[in-house]
Amino acid sequence: MLLFFLFSLLFVIVVFNVLTLSDLHVTQNPDYVFVNETMNWSSAQRYCRQNFTDLVTVEGSTVWKNIQNVVSPKQKSWIGLYRDSNISWSDGRNFSFYQTPFSFFLFPDLTSSRCCLQHGQTRGHWHFDSCERRFPFICHELLKGDFTTRLL
Repeated sequence: MLLFFLFSLLFVIVVFNVLTLSDLHVTQNPDYVFVNETMNWSSAQRYCRQNFTDLVTVEGSTVWKNIQNVVSPKQKSWIGLYRDSNISWSDGRNFSFYQTPFSFFLFPDLTSSRCCLQHGQTRGHWHFDSCERRFPFICHELLKGDFTTRLL
């Protein structure tokens, strides 16, 4: 009986500590993780490269659907798309996919809007914003041996 009590108490303490951490990363797909910590785009990119592979690269509708499962509806989050003289992904690949061309907002006159946000499941569009603004972000490819829920 005492052993059961101690295990129950340990479980409550662990659950309480996990639920109070602000940097709990939860994903429903082992290849993508939503990081619920706000950073500017370059800090988010660095974080993803240090802990995963990179900011997410959306190369097709399958990836698009998968990342929709790791973000909350209406959640704005950085993805790996940016623009300089061209529009490219963080890993250097050329931009070639967008799920709905009518929802992709480009404002060429705004030179400070160079990094791309995606607007969760309900808005379903991407737009460029100032890279210095702080938002949560989506990384891809968890390190081998990781679980689908990580505490960092």
